[in-house]
Order: sequence, then C-alpha cells, then structure tokens
Amino acid sequence: MSVPETSRLLPSPLAIIAALEREIAPVIRGWKHRDIEHAGRKLRFYESVKTVESEKAVLGCGGIGARAARLAAEAAIKTYQPQGLVSAGLAGSLVPGMRVGEAFFASQVIDAASDKSYPARSGTSTLVTAAKISGLEAKRALAQRYSAHAVDMEAAAVAEVAAQAGLDFFAVKAISDELEFPMPPMDQFIDAAGDFATAKFVLHTAIRPGMWSTVFRLARNSSQAAEALAKLLQHLIENQDLPANAIKSEIGSIKP
Repeated sequence: MSVPETSRLLPSPLAIIAALEREIAPVIRGWKHRDIEHAGRKLRFYESVKTVESEKAVLGCGGIGARAARLAAEAAIKTYQPQGLVSAGLAGSLVPGMRVGEAFFASQVIDAASDKSYPARSGTSTLVTAAKISGLEAKRALAQRYSAHAVDMEAAAVAEVAAQAGLDFFAVKAISDELEFPMPPMDQFIDAAGDFATAKFVLHTAIRPGMWSTVFRLARNSSQAAEALAKLLQHLIENQDLPANAIKSEIGSIKP
C-alpha cells in the first residue's frame, strides 16, 4: 500500500533506520507499514501503534550500505519530521570482548571512507562504518586505525544526515559476528541499491558444502543478535523522553 506524504500534527516520533527487515523483525511485530517513494526508490516504513495519541517511533528499512541508509534517513525526515534519528542493526565485533548477542549504544561513529567522526547519544563504544563487509584482516585493520569496538555499513551515513538536519542521533547495534568469525563472501550479492540477493546467495552456498557450517552459524548468530537489538531498541523507544544520561543509566547495554 502506498500512502502519500502528509504534514504531521502529532508529536514527532523517533525515526529508526535499519538495513534489512530481518535485522529488526522482532521490533516491528504488530506495527503497521507504509511504502514511501523517495529519490526514485520505494522504501518501506513501519509505524509504532503503541499509543492512540502519537506514534512513538517509525522504522525504515533502506538497504545495505551508506547510500541506502542516507536515502532512508532523508525520507524519514521528509515524511515524519522526527525528533531524532537512530541507526539500528547488526554489527561485527572488532575486539575480543564483544560477543554475539551483545547489544550496545555507540558514543561516536567514524566514517572509514572520510575519517569524519559523529557523536552519538547515550553510548560508550566507538563504531566505525565501512564500505564493505569486513573479514578478519579488515576488522583488525579498522580496530588498529580507529580504536573502534565494532563495525557496520550504515551508521555514519545516518549520522551525517542527522547532523545536517540538526537532529539528535543514536547508534544502536548488536553483534552478529565476533572478531575471529570467518565471514563468508557476501559483498558480491549486494547490489547498487543496497538489496541483498538472498536467492542467489542460497544457490551459491548450496553447491559449496564447505560453506554450510559457517553460513548456518552466521544465521543463528544473526537471529540471536536481532533479539538482543530488539530489546535495546524497545527500551530506547519507551524511554526516549529521558535526558541522554538518564537513558544511558536506564538502558546501558544488553549482554548475551
């Protein structure tokens, strides 16, 4: 269902930007959805129905990578006039101490493409945004260069849009792959729009038995991370009216 953009009279929601629906599936159960046209793309947004008076949050799935995340963040601002932007999703660990299923707030996000740094509310960890899926060697290089704790592919783009619009910014992530995890080759299945060719990846994996164990582990880890991410996001949604230091004290992080 496609819904035209309208001016909002209700209190502004928090706009959460994720890459793929499966990353945030536990959050959006029972939420209504609408499709929004922006910059030639149709983007799906989910709207919280927690209260009668207002939507406390909206969540858009833009696709993988900086360009996709930027378009989704811009669409959220244009359509919903949010009070803040949140980059949410799965991330890879850059340090031995961060385990699968740990969900956290970042205190800053660094764009590896430009070395620009963006502050984020309520966090304690450094997140770096990379252009490609990071394997072990790439993770080690990012950790050494930026002293970062985790890596994703979208947060810096959302942070940049938030900064340009003068909005609060949060980065909420959950670890799906630990530092030593051997990531399967997946970049080739991501297109220019940020969509993941799941069917092609499944076929590619099916005829390569050596990949099966790794892919099954990644799927299990991602599911665990998505559940942890959902808990932290729900806390943020319910406590968004608190000051930043109170949110940090109230929420903290979620350990596996």
